Amino acid sequence: MTRRHSPSRVRHAALIGAFACSAVACAGSGDALTPAEPLPHAVSAILDSLVVDEYRAAARYQHVMQAFGTVSPFNEMEPVQAARVQALMQIYRQYPAFPPPNPFEGPQYMERYASVAGACEVALEAETATAERYARAVALNPPATVQKILRYNRASTLAFEVAAATRCR
Repeated sequence: MTRRHSPSRVRHAALIGAFACSAVACAGSGDALTPAEPLPHAVSAILDSLVVDEYRAAARYQHVMQAFGTVSPFNEMEPVQAARVQALMQIYRQYPAFPPPNPFEGPQYMERYASVAGACEVALEAETATAERYARAVALNPPATVQKILRYNRASTLAFEVAAATRCR
C-alpha cells in the first residue's frame, strides 16, 4: 500500500531542514565559515565515516521508495537525512577538507528488501549505529562549531530515523 505523507509532515520535515541550516549558520560566535585550524585526524576520520553513513541511508531510502512506492516512514525520513548531509558538508566547507565520494550512487549499489518492515529493521540497526557514532564524534571534543552540528545530527537521527524505524517494524 502506498501512503502519501500529510502536508503537516512535509512542513515538519521542511522546518527540520531549515533548523539544520540555521544551526549550521549560527554555530559559531562570529563567522561560521572561518576555520581556526585543520580538524584533528581522529575527528576528520569519524566525520568521513558519518558522511558515508548518511550517503548509505540516502541510498537505502531511495531504494525502498523505488521498490515499494512513496511509503512511510521513508518518505518522511529522506528530507531530514538530506538536511544532516548538508550540515556535515558545512563542516567540510568550513575546514580545509574534502568530503569522501559517495560510493552508493548509481545502480551498482542496490539493497533489496522483502518488505517495508524488513527495510525498517535494517534502517533501525543502521540509524542506531549512526547515532552512536555521532556520540563518539562529540566525545572527541571537536571545535564548538563542529560539535554543535554533530549534536544536532545525533538528536535528529534519534528523534526521526530511529523513532520512525522503530514504529514501522
